[in-house]
Amino acid sequence: MSYVYVLRRGDLCKIGRAIDPWKRAAGIASQAGLSDIELVATFEVDDSAHSVERLAHSALAFARQRGEWFKVTAEYACEVIEYIAPGAAKGGPIYLDMARLRELNDRYRQALAV
Repeated sequence: MSYVYVLRRGDLCKIGRAIDPWKRAAGIASQAGLSDIELVATFEVDDSAHSVERLAHSALAFARQRGEWFKVTAEYACEVIEYIAPGAAKGGPIYLDMARLRELNDRYRQALAV
């Protein structure tokens, strides 16, 4: 079993994948000497973690800061992952509808502008 996870540090979120996201989050915090990293969400996605992670990174490319870190809210990062893999844990579909994604991104940008 694999997971896609969302970490938060300040106004940045990291989207990654791991077999043990709790251990991975602790490792990232330890390696970087940071105590303010929070594991916000985990998504159990069977063997599709790599695909879900890759699609989430593509979906959030407009907000990429560095590597797997994005300047979006954790809630929005989770919304994108849930949209990409609504049933991945049950062998369900993994897809990226670009029109729907543009709509999500536009709505997010408008909310930031307010």
